[in-house]
Amino acid sequence: YIFGNANVQTATSITGNTIKNSDQGIRLFDINGFNSCPGNHPFPSSVQIMSNTMNGAGIGLSNSKNVCIANNTIENTTNSIFVSNQSDYANIDGNTIKNSQSAALYVSGSVSPYIQDNTITGNSEYGGFVRIEQGSNLFQLRDNSFKGMECNSADYGQIVSNTISDYDTSAAPGIKIGYCDHIVVNDNTIKNNGMGIRMIAGLINGTFTGNTITNNDWLGAFITGSDHVFTNNVVSNNGGTSTSSVSPSYGGIIVDTSDTSNLTITGNTAKNNNQCGIYVPSTGHTTDGNIASDNNPNGTSFSNRPAGDYCGDGI
Repeated sequence: YIFGNANVQTATSITGNTIKNSDQGIRLFDINGFNSCPGNHPFPSSVQIMSNTMNGAGIGLSNSKNVCIANNTIENTTNSIFVSNQSDYANIDGNTIKNSQSAALYVSGSVSPYIQDNTITGNSEYGGFVRIEQGSNLFQLRDNSFKGMECNSADYGQIVSNTISDYDTSAAPGIKIGYCDHIVVNDNTIKNNGMGIRMIAGLINGTFTGNTITNNDWLGAFITGSDHVFTNNVVSNNGGTSTSSVSPSYGGIIVDTSDTSNLTITGNTAKNNNQCGIYVPSTGHTTDGNIASDNNPNGTSFSNRPAGDYCGDGI
């Protein structure tokens, strides 16, 4: 444990250590950094937790701002990296995380975390999982590889250029988003999950562009909420086409039957999905320039939804 004074900027460096079987690992409380984190980072940090090897122990921040967590190897712990309680402007970069017992990377109540180039894997349900929630606004999640993630009550975030795969628990989405307004989800590869992208209630003004969503068991993308732009995505081979599926399929791009308004769904490609390529059940949306082909109308039906390339009254 290292305790500081949140009102005083303090240079702190924890580097090159080997830590095993610790109940707590590395924990910072009320530490406030300054200057720059090594490498190309958008936020300042003179508090560095770098190049440590940790087994059975993790890293935690509480009310500790401008901290750089970089190039650590963390295995076999609960939350490998836990950022909480107004630990704003954390840089989490280049870490390798394996086999966490709960969410591998957990950010709660801490604005503007910058999370990039991390490799996160695990065998348990949440072993390779990322969770961002409770006012962690303005987060950036870029160029990482992980198993699945959830955004809950964190606005103006960016999920860009990540590889998200193999979260194959029943109906588990690679990206789950609820109550996260003005979210940007661009240029990700989302594959071999229970679902690709799953939106839930209370979501407005999302932008979903240039994603490749393939081989997910139940569906490619489930869209609910209002004023989203879902454009130029490639959604293929979803809905019961991956080898582990025993579930009823929705298909490719699926719009919720209620609680949706003013969606822009344009320029997408939906191909080889099971049951329906693009399903828009009601009018009032913009649905120009999509291409749907070779979707299987004989796929396993879910809730008696229509099947084919284009389904519903809104497309």
